[in-house]
Amino acid sequence: MIERRLIDKYPFLPDSKAIIGEREGLVPDSIEREKAIGRAIDSVKANAQTNDFGNLRTFTLSKLLICLLDNDYYLMKFAQTESSRAASNLREESDWDFLKIVGSMFTSLEKIDEETFAISLIDFLNSSNGMEQYQINKGKIILNREQLIGTFRKATYGKIRNFNRIPQDSQVRVMFKDDIENLLSRLPKPPIISSYSGKYLSLPCVKNALAHTPEGKRYYACLSICIACKKDGLSVENANGILEQFVNNSGKTSHPFTIKEALATLNWVYKKNPNFSCKMQRANGLATPDICKSPCTYESSRIKINRVNKSTDA
Repeated sequence: MIERRLIDKYPFLPDSKAIIGEREGLVPDSIEREKAIGRAIDSVKANAQTNDFGNLRTFTLSKLLICLLDNDYYLMKFAQTESSRAASNLREESDWDFLKIVGSMFTSLEKIDEETFAISLIDFLNSSNGMEQYQINKGKIILNREQLIGTFRKATYGKIRNFNRIPQDSQVRVMFKDDIENLLSRLPKPPIISSYSGKYLSLPCVKNALAHTPEGKRYYACLSICIACKKDGLSVENANGILEQFVNNSGKTSHPFTIKEALATLNWVYKKNPNFSCKMQRANGLATPDICKSPCTYESSRIKINRVNKSTDA
């Protein structure tokens, strides 16, 4: 098992689970709670350069409090900062500790020379998207040091971002009720995307899907929003912000639509670039007559283009 000093500095590593289960079961006191709130605030505000790393308990409680807010925007910012901080720290480690830390995350890690490493294809695909820019040799991805640190950062982000929603009637919410209120009062308000100037994002069916979509239609609603983002030329980062709002607006149902599902759809859309389809919007119950008239603005523009093309061909 990796040393405790490294677990405290990189508390998301796999070995941390055993320590939490065996030794960290005590209820935190007021000092520990305030430290955890401070770390949560620092991370949401993107203060990645802090030198106060805290420890495993501080990180675990910080993430718990962030998750108890039930707001994917805060969890995203927390994960972004914590993973960026980890990558920055990793660059300063000795070669010996560097290999132990990265090897704990990627058990297939091999050191080829001082600046070249290899990890298995499975380890790589579990933490990163796309292989086009990387060399593959005998089923392993070849990475230089900076590429390996980047892959480590993405894996860290995924681990921190992933969590199971805590039931509303959980005793944990009662235990940390005052801490949740304290934290929420000190965090910046998440951005609200209220106006859309894009051709696709401004369509009534897309705006309605973003505002609220009931169970049974959320996948197709998410798909249409992702396609609209892609067609309007939004960056993946900006599209993430819109999906955060979509997930939050979907509500806390018995089967919540998670940000993980939303981002998987976004990645697929930005890779495949499918076309926006009014026909599919109607087929999936997202463009009912009370939401948009037929033909809508988008359809009308497509009809005009088709007429021009036909007259030109004639």
